[in-house]
Amino acid sequence: MTHIIFVIFFVSYMLFIALTFPIHYYYEKKGPKDKKRKLVYKINRSLSKNIVRFSGCDLEIIGEENIPKDQAALYVSNHQSYLDIPILVHVLDQPLGFVAKKELAKVPIIGKWIYFTESVFIDRKDIRQSLRAINEASKKIKDRHSIVIFPEGTRSKTSKMNPFKPGSLKIAEKAKSLVVPVTVVDSYKLYEANNSRIRPAKVRVVISKPLPPQEKGQEKSSDNTVKVLNTIQENLQKYRIS
Repeated sequence: MTHIIFVIFFVSYMLFIALTFPIHYYYEKKGPKDKKRKLVYKINRSLSKNIVRFSGCDLEIIGEENIPKDQAALYVSNHQSYLDIPILVHVLDQPLGFVAKKELAKVPIIGKWIYFTESVFIDRKDIRQSLRAINEASKKIKDRHSIVIFPEGTRSKTSKMNPFKPGSLKIAEKAKSLVVPVTVVDSYKLYEANNSRIRPAKVRVVISKPLPPQEKGQEKSSDNTVKVLNTIQENLQKYRIS
């Protein structure tokens, strides 16, 4: 029953979002950027809150005080489930964009909505396009719009992590922004572990203390990528749900 209710809600909300597209196009061409961002933020908050609710996600947030309140940041998270995105939008509670796979741009309604959230599409197989995406994402952070990246590049669908893609934290280096490690624990149990059907589950999200941006020329041992990877791996063990 949870799965059916969730599907009905999600399809209905996607149709509603499609009806708002003319407003977004108008703001993009003529309206102030702040108004556009407020509208997207309001819709995203409502959507994420209800996805968490209708999926049966019993959500626990740890380290909420570590979310930067006065500046944009690069949030770096592990990736277990499709539902990680709405969960993080709900937890972080600020205007957010994502570094998203280019394939998502072609998905009806969803692709356009990702674009309106000021997310960045990336093709990791194309080095030049990847560099452009990194530069674009860093500019958004400089423009006070936080970005979330999943360095694994795709869902692990389990409690384990995939290797991080190289250069994942270049965005923060270019933007000179804080790097906030985020650990999502057991979100795959909501969907991926159930033969692609929504089932209620307990999920924890751990927000760790922000790291200063990696500076060029620093020793490899101080690489933020290694620090973030270790932090997330430690949290997956420490906060695992039995």
